[in-house]
Amino acid sequence: MPRALVEMYVQECIEAAIEYCLEQHCIEIDPQKVSEKLLIHRDLLVRLSYILGDLSLKASDKEMDMDFETDIQDDEETDAYEYQQDTDKLLAVIHDFIERVQQISKNLFDNEISLEDTECNLEDIDDVLQLRDDIVNEIGKRFNLLSKGEKLNAKGKWVNAWYLISHLLKVS
Repeated sequence: MPRALVEMYVQECIEAAIEYCLEQHCIEIDPQKVSEKLLIHRDLLVRLSYILGDLSLKASDKEMDMDFETDIQDDEETDAYEYQQDTDKLLAVIHDFIERVQQISKNLFDNEISLEDTECNLEDIDDVLQLRDDIVNEIGKRFNLLSKGEKLNAKGKWVNAWYLISHLLKVS
């Protein structure tokens, strides 16, 4: 999917999340609902939760961390510990995106700006554009996790395709 199309879908997801917050008058907003609106396109064209994660990611438990630190004996356990740390970072990123949507919504609500106003264009709001760029950049970071295979990039850094040739062993 070209970057411009990804940006368009992310923008639509941000708008859906802001719309939800404004419908709730920015009072008692359910973070799970904001997450769903932000991370799953209304037409299911993109599911950012598959790429970025969602609120179902569990933050590490201090006791689990202690167990990992004392019981690490091989590479698999070390990898599991490092993966847990990354999960914490992923969850923090998702929380940050949700908080930013809520703040943008609150600013719109406080200034009595409605999405129905013909003069209201969310693409003209710097905070919305910055959030969109940050989400798209976070998607781009996921391509760095591909350690095998080959990435095909266009003129920019955006990955247009990725492929992996696998040699299957024939077992008789």
